[in-house]
Amino acid sequence: MVDFLSLAGGVVLFVFPHPDDDVFVGGTLSLLVRAGVRVEAAWMTSGGYDGLDEVREAELQHAMEVVGVCERHLLRQPDGGLVGTLEESCGALRRLIEELRPQAVVAPAFEGGHADHDATNFAIAEACRRARSDARLFEYPCYAPDGEAPEGLRLGAFPAGAVGVRRVDLDAAAMRCKLSMVEAYVSQQAVFDLLGWRASATEFFREIPKSRDHRRPPAAGLDSYAHWFNRRSPDRFGQLAAAVDASITAAGQPMPCR
Repeated sequence: MVDFLSLAGGVVLFVFPHPDDDVFVGGTLSLLVRAGVRVEAAWMTSGGYDGLDEVREAELQHAMEVVGVCERHLLRQPDGGLVGTLEESCGALRRLIEELRPQAVVAPAFEGGHADHDATNFAIAEACRRARSDARLFEYPCYAPDGEAPEGLRLGAFPAGAVGVRRVDLDAAAMRCKLSMVEAYVSQQAVFDLLGWRASATEFFREIPKSRDHRRPPAAGLDSYAHWFNRRSPDRFGQLAAAVDASITAAGQPMPCR
């Protein structure tokens, strides 16, 4: 069982940048739902860069029906443009957190792989600060720049030697559920194949450090937003850092030391 998320009971909120990012933790969703944990899920965007908003929203509804997550929140921020609407995203998440009062919030990792993912990681941390939430914050890996990995991306895993990593091993039922979720995202099959991504029977999490400064790159010398896979996203890390600065200043929060 996923005790580090569900031990204290209450609500566990998962936040995904796009429909299909939920497949990275599909098995964990299945385990939590089967254990009777109240799971809520939110999507920052509808993945509509190519005009597929309605298609991809229908796919995520199907995927959530498979896994049994009934509470779904569509925030409908711009796909490929969360850096430009960072303050609005923080506000939307703050309202959701104040409404749900989760005991744990799970976000995509801050890993330098996609601007929308890193913006979501910051928005979750900032929204919880503004809401004065005492929720524990966790992150799950998606894909990060790695020159030694196929296609230059490390998929579904934290860097070797990363500390505080929690491992969740899926049982047969959770794995079947995860594979069915993948199949629900018909429009994204070509992307999965292009990346060479395959559903793993192990999922990873780690706690988000409260001292994290999102104005600093997660890995020295890496700015993978310009990677071929992110060709549709105009944002670069410097733009995220500036947006984070502006958002923290607008909220009147003490700024972490650089």
